[in-house]
Amino acid sequence: MDVRALPPAPCGPLHHTDLPAGTELWRVHPRKHPGNAFCPVPADALFGGGRFDSTGSDAYPFLYAGLTPETALCETLLRDLKFTGTSRQVLRAQVRGRILSCLTTTTPLTMLSLASAVDLASICQPDDWLLRADGHEYAQTRAWAHWLRTQARTIHGFIWQSRYNVPHTAIILFGDRCLGTDPAPLTVQHAISLDDADGADYLSSRLARYHVSIAPPRLIASILGPQP
Repeated sequence: MDVRALPPAPCGPLHHTDLPAGTELWRVHPRKHPGNAFCPVPADALFGGGRFDSTGSDAYPFLYAGLTPETALCETLLRDLKFTGTSRQVLRAQVRGRILSCLTTTTPLTMLSLASAVDLASICQPDDWLLRADGHEYAQTRAWAHWLRTQARTIHGFIWQSRYNVPHTAIILFGDRCLGTDPAPLTVQHAISLDDADGADYLSSRLARYHVSIAPPRLIASILGPQP
């Protein structure tokens, strides 16, 4: 069977795992949005968007996060970031207006696990294509997300191994299954601006092991000179 083709039914019992209340999550997001805000805008059915976004055929608010700050940074900033020699450089434009927020879950959340070969076999996936497919195949991965939601109607989201920070964990939460509860499913603990000098220091420190850095704003200003 083509790994991109939806099966008529799961191959076996789906594997669930729980995120306990008090679990720390990290996400990168625009400053204009609260750290615990879900994206309400569905992706186009065929173009753009993210791996497991909603579309018009299955519209739900969604929120991507990592279980470590490095995972959130890698998933957001290291896509298609190539090495120049022995290092990689994040562009200032990539962090403009962006914040890294630390969130905490306020209630246990049940996740569909896609983190292992056994998990993937339960949904008839023989390999990790669903988690490693590039952007031009996101229409298919989104169709899989919608199909999986119909197979597991009690889950709050998916959990899987990050593509850009192996072997750490990334998640997506579905707003239609998380929001509207009391208390709210996520609270913001603190946030770090990524587009100022302190943010550049933080980012370069966190990603140094990945051979990634970013120039601080003051260095950019000294190179370019006074700006109108």
